[in-house]
Amino acid sequence: MKQFYHLWFLLGVIVTGLFCLPSTIYAQEKLHYKGSFEVGSYKGNADFDFRIKNNDTVFDGDFVMQRSSLEALLEKEDYSFLFKGNFQNNYPTGEWVIQFGEFISAKETEVIDYAYRVAISGTQEEAKGNIVKGKPDGKWSYEVNKIQDSEIAETLFKSSIDFDKGIPQGSFSIEHGTRTLVGRFLRNGLAHDEWSLYDSEEFGASESWFFDDGVLRSIQTQVNGKPRSIPIFNTITTPTKTVNLDKRYLEALQLQKAIGDTTSIFREGMTNLLDENMGYYKKIDTVLSNLGEAEFLPEFMVKLPFYPLDKAEKIQLDSIRTLFKSAMITSDSFLDNSQLNILKLSDKEARYLYNVVAAITETYLSPLKKINTYYEHDILEFVPRAHVINTSWLNGPPAATIELNDTTLEKTSFRLPETKDFNTTTNNLTAVLQWSAYAKNSLDYVKGILNEKLTKDKREQELIALEELLISQNQTLIGTIDSLNSLQNLAGRKALDNIRDVANLGLSSYAGENNVKLKLNNAKELSSCIRQLQTLAIAVGSLPAQSKKIETEYQDRIWNPFMANLMNEEVKKRITTAYRRVIVPYFLNETQENLDCKNAYELGGLIAKTHEQMLRLRKEETGKLERKLKRTTDPKLVLDLLMNHPIGKDK
Repeated sequence: MKQFYHLWFLLGVIVTGLFCLPSTIYAQEKLHYKGSFEVGSYKGNADFDFRIKNNDTVFDGDFVMQRSSLEALLEKEDYSFLFKGNFQNNYPTGEWVIQFGEFISAKETEVIDYAYRVAISGTQEEAKGNIVKGKPDGKWSYEVNKIQDSEIAETLFKSSIDFDKGIPQGSFSIEHGTRTLVGRFLRNGLAHDEWSLYDSEEFGASESWFFDDGVLRSIQTQVNGKPRSIPIFNTITTPTKTVNLDKRYLEALQLQKAIGDTTSIFREGMTNLLDENMGYYKKIDTVLSNLGEAEFLPEFMVKLPFYPLDKAEKIQLDSIRTLFKSAMITSDSFLDNSQLNILKLSDKEARYLYNVVAAITETYLSPLKKINTYYEHDILEFVPRAHVINTSWLNGPPAATIELNDTTLEKTSFRLPETKDFNTTTNNLTAVLQWSAYAKNSLDYVKGILNEKLTKDKREQELIALEELLISQNQTLIGTIDSLNSLQNLAGRKALDNIRDVANLGLSSYAGENNVKLKLNNAKELSSCIRQLQTLAIAVGSLPAQSKKIETEYQDRIWNPFMANLMNEEVKKRITTAYRRVIVPYFLNETQENLDCKNAYELGGLIAKTHEQMLRLRKEETGKLERKLKRTTDPKLVLDLLMNHPIGKDK
């Protein structure tokens, strides 16, 4: 229940007078108030009945609140409003009229029946209809009229919707100027049949949306006088979810379909009328919700294909968002840096680094911004993830080597040192997380160089910049580890936790150094170390997916004579067993027991190379290799046998 603190002075008098009455009688006593009153941003005079229940104001009975000022009208302009209806136990109930007006007065006045009459001009909004327990019920109309000399000169907007306890029913219409939208709902509030937009200046419907039980099947528009039909969801093979026909629905629709020139369809025409209607109903809902218990917004219900995000995907998206926002801050700090923009005119290296930041922003951050926006707007669950990625990177997955547009530079590309090529065949969120980390690490790398240029030989300032970088890198590392931990077994989690411990040990050692010159060198080395630990963390985090990939690749369709059918059977079991039971545990153990900054990069690279070699060995003759593997379980020897097996023939 809402509490109205402007009534405390009145309630104090009432409570004092009724102090000796039993609480049960006190709670049922109906009271009356007449005077100034405030609801949200509206201030006026009110007249209503109410009760006090648990120290809350409970409206119960007739309610009138209004405002108008002749003085303000005569001086310049005035706004007015009227809220008139009934409450039952704090729920708006029965017939209601809600008006909003903005007026100016004419200079001339006249006397009619012994009273001065002042003509006014402006706009008048009026909504009226029945309410049942805070929800619209029956026919509701909303009109916006242009008033000229106290007469209705033109109807600017008009909507008429039938409701059943808040659920839109049957046919409805929305008018604005020369355009009229008509459509129909099922009893459950789902959009159904043809929704058409007519223009009195054109022949026939200019735009039609065809719904089937809430599913938008197609859109028909007029292009140069010729009809054009755009299929939307002819068939849906996935589960659907019922949602409101609002901006989120339109964004999801536009993203999922991605039909060339349909952008205007999802942002203009029919959608403009729906948005305008929703805005007016939101004004009513704001008033009634601030007064009592109300749910007044009309729920135009539709259905969308549903691809729910699982826990792992949400963790990845949170990490992607963290990486993106951090990278975006770095990008903006350089692209909008006036000192750097001047320096790049005379310093070729500064111009090169500036172009690198711009290229990373265009190649990585702009698509990531789209995905982050979709996630924040709760749209991703309505679109296949691969489709989202493909439409964000229209030119295909990004490459580790970033090409620059400035051909006047000596170096026309950028690649983060000690970085391997991406797997460009994947288009899942794991890949996007890798790209996000690469963009963030690349900008951190560039940031380290540019900051040195921009600090003008002041070691203290350079040290501050590097320390900020270290903090940022460490936060990125922690975020990456946290996002990957839930996907690992116990050994994997221990390995990832040790990567974090090695980084923390380096930071602790660095913090104990007092010599500024040594601290600068240590900071740069530690930055490189954390960057390599980041690469290793992603490599370790990828082991479960890589093992699954290898398991799938090493399957053959084998004839089973006992069952008389084909079945999957694992092949080259000594190789896959060696990888699964010897190599992967070795990698995790090395990361957990023998990790330092010197071997982090080598270990991360070895994990990636081993996975690639395992995929190559699937197609090779490996009989001799398998016989050798039978005789040893020493991890280093097994690794040597796997990595040094010649490709192309079995020796």
